Amino acid sequence: NWRFDYNLVGVKLPRNRLLKIFYPLWRYLLTRIVKNNIEIFKLDVVQIINAWPWIALNYHQLDTSIPIVLRAVGDDIQVDKTLNYGMRQDKKIADIVKSGYSQISCAIANSDTTVSEYKKIGLPDNKIVKITPGVDTDLFAKQFSGREVVRSKHGLPSSQKILLAVGRNHPKKGYSDLVESLRYLNRDQDRFSVVIVGKNTKTLSALATDIGQSNNFYPIEEISSREKGVSTAFPPPDLIELYKSADYFILPSILETFGNVKLEAMAAGLPVIVTDAPGARDGIKDRITGIIVPTYSPQKIAESIHMLETNLQLTSQLIKNGKKMAIDQKWDNVSNNYLDVYKSLL
Repeated sequence: NWRFDYNLVGVKLPRNRLLKIFYPLWRYLLTRIVKNNIEIFKLDVVQIINAWPWIALNYHQLDTSIPIVLRAVGDDIQVDKTLNYGMRQDKKIADIVKSGYSQISCAIANSDTTVSEYKKIGLPDNKIVKITPGVDTDLFAKQFSGREVVRSKHGLPSSQKILLAVGRNHPKKGYSDLVESLRYLNRDQDRFSVVIVGKNTKTLSALATDIGQSNNFYPIEEISSREKGVSTAFPPPDLIELYKSADYFILPSILETFGNVKLEAMAAGLPVIVTDAPGARDGIKDRITGIIVPTYSPQKIAESIHMLETNLQLTSQLIKNGKKMAIDQKWDNVSNNYLDVYKSLL
């Protein structure tokens, strides 16, 4: 049901277990598909989004004059064994990916954190270009239904201050620390609520109950970006309205490559608090575009909120600078950066 002003050609992706078992077959099929599309559409550049399994091409069978650009994010590039995170924990996948990296023309990094990961794999500086993600600020500028209307729609309290987080529930997201912060925020009275939008966030309800904060925790499993018959919007309008109905945005992650949700929150006019974690802190200047707190520190999250509640000048400054940062990273600017990379390779 999505509409775009360009061709989309679908490629069915086998399950990861089958990919590894039948890797030679997958490599052959993927190479043939890419080669056919290069010929049919007279492509000038091949852009790979996510290394695994798309980097598993037989590059010798492709036209070597065509630049191949890669952009890797998330578990595709990062590895953290303590979180059991990262595709490259599997040695076979790691070897395939490393071999593919030696063949590409250029790698796009979405943050300083990703730049460092590329270097660990062995990519030279002259093959790495940093282009941070973008945000559609025009979507955030559209008419807003109003806080009361939006909060009522989602069953959220009208009088409490809302701390919002967005993203699927995964150990790397640090959401338990955000829920735990309610213990410190609501010591005297229930003034604050936490809202987390993403898959499997309801599993955090048990923690909220254990610390006596079940009435102040609101998990929203998913807000779809698909709207039948209309152009696709990222993020979807319902999520934008949730951003705008909140009071603070928290990114409590232990690991990210960038965390584009913080940019969306800035576009919505929210003061942003992030952890001092790879990716989460990238692009944030402490007390200028956001507040940086230590990882695994619910109390520091709460202290930062209390500080912003009393220091309205700092809060206003964060909102102002955050909006400017979002405007600077409009998708128009980001896409032009991509085009510059492609042109430089042709």
